[in-house]
Amino acid sequence: MDAIIKVKDGSSITVKNLRVIKRISTNDSSITEENNFENFVLYNSPYIFVGSDIASIDGNNIEYVFFYQD
Repeated sequence: MDAIIKVKDGSSITVKNLRVIKRISTNDSSITEENNFENFVLYNSPYIFVGSDIASIDGNNIEYVFFYQD
């Protein structure tokens, strides 16, 4: 699975071979890992997208995430 992260400033980030998305809680700094991308929900929290590349971005800056098979 690959992902394109569309950033609100108009740029985009591509993560190939996405394995997991980590969300860091702003309340207690706990980390939630999501690998079922069909159920992905975007919150206003920091995210780390882990695949062949690693991208870290705050949820407030993400417009949308597009998942696809290459």
